[in-house]
Amino acid sequence: VPTDSTVYDMIAGNLLKPLDLSKTPNFANVSPQLKKPPYDPTNQFTVPYQWGTIGIGYNKKKVGKTITSWNDMFDYQGTVAWLDDERAMLGIALKLLGFDPNTTNADEVAKAADYLKTHAANLKVIAPDDGQDRLARGEEDMVVEYSGDIFHLIADCKCDDFAYVIPQEGTRVWVDNMAIPATAPHPDLAEAFIDYVLDSQVGADISNFTAYASPNQAAIDDGLIQQSYLSNASIYPNATVTKSLFYVVSSPEIAPIFTKNWDALKATLQRNP
Repeated sequence: VPTDSTVYDMIAGNLLKPLDLSKTPNFANVSPQLKKPPYDPTNQFTVPYQWGTIGIGYNKKKVGKTITSWNDMFDYQGTVAWLDDERAMLGIALKLLGFDPNTTNADEVAKAADYLKTHAANLKVIAPDDGQDRLARGEEDMVVEYSGDIFHLIADCKCDDFAYVIPQEGTRVWVDNMAIPATAPHPDLAEAFIDYVLDSQVGADISNFTAYASPNQAAIDDGLIQQSYLSNASIYPNATVTKSLFYVVSSPEIAPIFTKNWDALKATLQRNP
């Protein structure tokens, strides 16, 4: 189940087998907005499995106000954790500076790294994908994290302590995908499984469990998605919010620029877990 940015590398490396969409009729259930994505413009190799955003999860009681902006996080007087995701964090800074989050301009990426460095006064840690656990333990008041992870925390705690927000300036949208390895011994079986996952009820069951957004428009139209999730604009953003989201575009030219600046920033800040 490769995520969108990984698909670029897998296609370039001839690691994926082309799909025969005639064998996956339930592909018709996929939302039009999630078909033909930038990382696979003809869906030759992938179909979407789950999608979501990277935003701010926070402890409402400790923070004491509704968070709406990245500036709310950067200006917060308590403790904060960033996600160790170079394309998300630098992309967010680029967007705040008015640059393309997928720029190939090294100077612009360096400016984004400088922006993060000068807005790290409240940063306690640059964490792996465990922000939800850090919130639950009370280690930080606010974290940059995947949407579904925070909604899992909200469901599991059976409390009203936590919230997730897509900041108004926008953020990274990601899509995890189903794909078949180029060397798969039973590709017909794999395509049958993909078609099964794309069934509207199966797709709804998965998203109702993961708390991530379903790419299955039929599941949405048939009322199979849990209403508390479907009505939550931080899981299923409206058209205005959707326009503020950005995909990560990956290429051999872009990747080293981001990695170099992110590694240097982490070495400077020394906020390791």
